Amino acid sequence: MESRTFVADRFSIDLGVDWTDRTAYVLMGPEEHDLQHTITIATDDDAGAEDLLAYAYPQVDSILETLKGCRCQARGLTRLDCGVPAYFAAFVWWPSDERRVYQEVWFVLHEGTGYRITASFTRKTRKTLGPAVRRAVHGFIPGSAPVRSIPPSSPRT
Repeated sequence: MESRTFVADRFSIDLGVDWTDRTAYVLMGPEEHDLQHTITIATDDDAGAEDLLAYAYPQVDSILETLKGCRCQARGLTRLDCGVPAYFAAFVWWPSDERRVYQEVWFVLHEGTGYRITASFTRKTRKTLGPAVRRAVHGFIPGSAPVRSIPPSSPRT
């Protein structure tokens, strides 16, 4: 069996050629009102040459079909601060009878790579944390990350 090595920021693993990279980044935020807030950024290198709406619509439909009692509150085209178009959808759903979750999802398609950025909130944190999360998401820059220079470590004495 042929293999290839997948290399990430903090590890590597040898895999067979039939494995596909579907990297997802989970950025942990505060835990408030019994909800661990996160921003999840999932990448899709096989998004192909589809247009943004063809990329986003099936995923919105899948969310509506998958989440218990889910309904879409808002959706439409928007633009990131860097000028790249995005598609936004806001959902409310009930994972249990006593728990309501608000989920906001942005879909971005850039140079053949798809990005799905998801953040979840409670009713209250949608108003308190939501604006900062939305600003962060609108500051998202798809594509190659800029090279950062790492300052030399100070010598130990």
